[in-house]
Amino acid sequence: MSGSADGRAGRVHGAWELCALGPLEIRFDGVPLPIGGARQRAVLATLLLSPGRPVPVGPLIDNVWGGREPASALNTLQSYVSRLRAVLARPGDTGGSAPRLLGGPSGYVLSVHDEQLDYRCAERLLDAARAALAAGDPAAARASAQEALALWRGPALGELQNLPAFQWEAARLDEVRLGSEQLTAEADLALGRSEEAVARLWRLASGHPLWEQPQALLMRALYRTGRQADALALYQRTRRRLVDELGIEPGAELAGVHRAILRQDPLLGLV
Repeated sequence: MSGSADGRAGRVHGAWELCALGPLEIRFDGVPLPIGGARQRAVLATLLLSPGRPVPVGPLIDNVWGGREPASALNTLQSYVSRLRAVLARPGDTGGSAPRLLGGPSGYVLSVHDEQLDYRCAERLLDAARAALAAGDPAAARASAQEALALWRGPALGELQNLPAFQWEAARLDEVRLGSEQLTAEADLALGRSEEAVARLWRLASGHPLWEQPQALLMRALYRTGRQADALALYQRTRRRLVDELGIEPGAELAGVHRAILRQDPLLGLV
């Protein structure tokens, strides 16, 4: 992970990295550590997504076994926790920054620095990108958004993303990736890189045809590259899908870009 070590960019704090933006990983000094099979990973994912907050035993068992836990579930859960604690007990960690897996009457809690969590770094970078773009610094916005995107190694939570217990969190983390993609395209438009913005927005808009904001941005980018007919055709396709699949007309932003293109509004040259 790149960036400054104090957490203002993408690098995690110290030697430890706990990674959810892709297959679940714990790394020490850049080396992935063995974290067991799917059920042990489900324990880790549950705690990793609630850092610093106690997770009761009941929800942990539900997440691991999906409501079909065996009679030995509690003992097995305790075994998973012990193994994860052993993973976090690295002889080479002299900095005292190791995440700690604690237990108590309220359940189990993962004590970890935000800077050691890749998804928290990505969220912070996206916030920084939005702030920079709002402040009129698209170059800084693009750099932060690109740094956030570099943290992804695949679908969030890897093979756990399809389990009912993790689908919502995986979708939420995916929104951070999509937001970073969109911010990069917006910054490209502001920097006059309209062709780059078109290429990125085509991928984003095609993958999410009912998400109006990237459709509106793509229409703007197409117009700026002299492809007015393509922009208008995109509007018509999007409108049909919104009406047919959701029963709604385009919102104010998408409809506004459409009207601006029809009257060739000079403001379309600005983001």
